[in-house]
Amino acid sequence: AVSGRVLVTDILRPVGPTGPLPLVVFAHGWNSDPSHYLPLLDAWAAAGYLVAAPTFPDSTDTAPGAPVTDYADQAKDMSFVITSLLDGQVPSAGPIDSHRIAVAGHSDGGTDVAFMALNPAYADPRIKAYLSLSSEIPAGVAGPWGTPTAGALLVAVGTDDEYGLLPNSTQVYQTADMVKAFITVSGGDHLDTFVAATPQAQAVRDETVRFLQVALGSGSSPVTPASLGAALEPAPDPTIAVEVGSG
Repeated sequence: AVSGRVLVTDILRPVGPTGPLPLVVFAHGWNSDPSHYLPLLDAWAAAGYLVAAPTFPDSTDTAPGAPVTDYADQAKDMSFVITSLLDGQVPSAGPIDSHRIAVAGHSDGGTDVAFMALNPAYADPRIKAYLSLSSEIPAGVAGPWGTPTAGALLVAVGTDDEYGLLPNSTQVYQTADMVKAFITVSGGDHLDTFVAATPQAQAVRDETVRFLQVALGSGSSPVTPASLGAALEPAPDPTIAVEVGSG
């Protein structure tokens, strides 16, 4: 977000396709880094998406010192990564489809995504799809929140999130003024809901891929509640509940 801020970024590419590829920029959680999310990131890359996962210098577990929460700068970091990739500053990433860009994040990273989707101070019109996992709208951050936004939003959370984020994530979904879907995972916790080697977590990852496929589509047709509902329902696991709406 400022000159000299270094964003070490992992790039995951699908095997085979050469591009231009649709892009997903992923934000990790507090006291974490992209390596904790590889099953989720691999699922998106395997589905044909270029995945870029920066390590945030303030909140990572890989840097010296105690991590701190920094939603605002991290939201701007994600836009910076998009710009860098579109400008060809990372030649190994290959060409990007500028009309098919998504941002995703978990925990603090999911809140970064909520900033971008719900708060006009952090909006990026290049983004067409938002995935906000185990997230919240933090208290004490200036709004307005919930201004109309183009594109589509997926909010997902486990009902047994150990940080009590079910009502917080529900607020993210209810506040959003856009085409949106809300996934609740019965018995799901904070992180393993998305990355564990279990049938339930695999089903959740499958739902995120289905969301990306319809939300980004070909880049020419806007997503609708009907098309989003058709993609996500029925869910591939009975413990996953889906709600679809708009506005």
